[in-house]
Amino acid sequence: MKIEIVVVGKPKAGFASQGVAHYLKHLSGLATVEVVSIKQESGGKNSSPDKVRQEEAARILKRIDKPGRTVALDVKGEKISSPSLAKRLTAWEQSGLNRLSFVIGGPWGLDQAVLDKADLVLSLSKMTFSHELSLLMILEQIYRAFSIKAGRPYAK
Repeated sequence: MKIEIVVVGKPKAGFASQGVAHYLKHLSGLATVEVVSIKQESGGKNSSPDKVRQEEAARILKRIDKPGRTVALDVKGEKISSPSLAKRLTAWEQSGLNRLSFVIGGPWGLDQAVLDKADLVLSLSKMTFSHELSLLMILEQIYRAFSIKAGRPYAK
């Protein structure tokens, strides 16, 4: 199963880029994971947050319009534990799923069209995080889930 993380924008902070590289390296032996950056809408003076989300959604929807499952990250989504994520990943993998996409919005979040297209809307926390931190956190959770699947110890 190929996992892609579709994220609006690219990590700009050095710590985020280093963290992403760190988890991608550790995941390389466990899973095929790719981070795909979608252009962040600049949203000039006359652009509303809704307009920005719609423009970004058009690009996201083109990317995820393939067979597979889509998990959108949103603060209002379902909250699950790391072992539960590991179980879902295992079930999807065993079902023969070829592609799993996690989608992270930009500063204004995800448009409703993306949330509606998702098979699962997942929350990392009740708190709101930047897309850079969300990317780093979902990579860490994917790594943790594959470690759990492999029977490796992990910190609870």
